[in-house]
Amino acid sequence: MPCVDREGRHRGLRRTVMAKPDHPAWAELVTEIESVVSLSYVEDPDAPWGPSYTPTEEEPGFSFASLNRGDRQNVLADMVSWGNYESQGISHAQQRIVIANVLDGKLQERWLEGVFDEAVLENDKIASFKVMVQDMENSPGNHVFEEMDGDRLPWDDLSAAAKLQYIVRDAVISDVRFESFAHVAKDTIGDVGEAALLVVLEGQKELHAIAELFLDDGRTESTPLVEQVKEMLDYVSALEMAGADKSMVKADEGKISLRDLRHGSREQERREEDHRSKLRDIER
Repeated sequence: MPCVDREGRHRGLRRTVMAKPDHPAWAELVTEIESVVSLSYVEDPDAPWGPSYTPTEEEPGFSFASLNRGDRQNVLADMVSWGNYESQGISHAQQRIVIANVLDGKLQERWLEGVFDEAVLENDKIASFKVMVQDMENSPGNHVFEEMDGDRLPWDDLSAAAKLQYIVRDAVISDVRFESFAHVAKDTIGDVGEAALLVVLEGQKELHAIAELFLDDGRTESTPLVEQVKEMLDYVSALEMAGADKSMVKADEGKISLRDLRHGSREQERREEDHRSKLRDIER
């Protein structure tokens, strides 16, 4: 039974500086998409979830343009290295605009149309935010969420406070303005004072800003922020008590990797155990 926690998914929420119009990533993206749309495709017989298309060179296939919109969107999602462009500063909102331009059949020179238009970007963020909330509202009964007391319940059975935790998380992920967040929150959970909503939104932004101070530790599951901070403090405390070598801490632009913290903690524990063993040997 799938369950979503209130902590939010810290992985994938790290923001990079938005790529400027002259950044080479834009030209690379256009070139890669051009390659994808120029290929021929055949239906993948091994696809687990309905029709799916894969490129072919050995047999007659379908042109990209001949596929229906949904299939073209899936091909773009599978064939373009979107994560690479995100790391170079092309936001999710900008990526969605590019994809929509391609799916709308616009000429190549218009694929980037709207990606630097603040109004277009804001409208896309709002639309994405609303879809995320609607997905939770329309989730099946066996899809459960975390209540404030830790219980797992379907969306319809959650308290207003628990629903607000999820809505504000998605608002921060989507990077929408307060007015858009407040409108969706009120539509979903009823009338809520704007002052209270503003406090909740700003608080969630601060939590995500703190989460961004930690490097990716390689986990595929989310790590509660409290746990991350506790691990860091435990390790710092161990360093202070033992005077451990500062070289154990690696820094990357002022950030400390949780993997390094855990490694340092284990190393400190090993040293302490060795020390206790020597004391036992002396006592014997």
